[in-house]
Amino acid sequence: MKQQIATYFREYRENFRQKPFQTAAVLIMQILFLLGWGLFFYYLSLQYIRYIIPGISEPKGNIYVETINGVLQLIIFSYVVVKLWPLMFDNNQKLRWRFTALLISFLMAVAFLADIFDVQNFLSHTPIVRNAFWCWSCGN
Repeated sequence: MKQQIATYFREYRENFRQKPFQTAAVLIMQILFLLGWGLFFYYLSLQYIRYIIPGISEPKGNIYVETINGVLQLIIFSYVVVKLWPLMFDNNQKLRWRFTALLISFLMAVAFLADIFDVQNFLSHTPIVRNAFWCWSCGN
């Protein structure tokens, strides 16, 4: 494992010596990629810690719908990150593929912010359930 990491950074340094501007652009794209997805998964973990794991959705509607929404977001976005990771961090990838991975990440962020995955709007006929059956502090 150490050998692979050392080889990766050695190739990265060689690329930087040969093409400094292109490698700097790649580095900026990689940093943006990591920051964007890191913030998303940080937000998602906060949602799990505040609402889903305790089983209480005070400011929200139906806890079961919110749980399904959170699980679907975790599955879909994790799949996208796993598929985009080699495009972004492989030393042999071209600049356009890295830009494509960054563009797909941006489109996923727009989809997330536009609440496309907001299941509450699609299932508005469900009753308001603020406490889940797994809520240990609710007295169930």
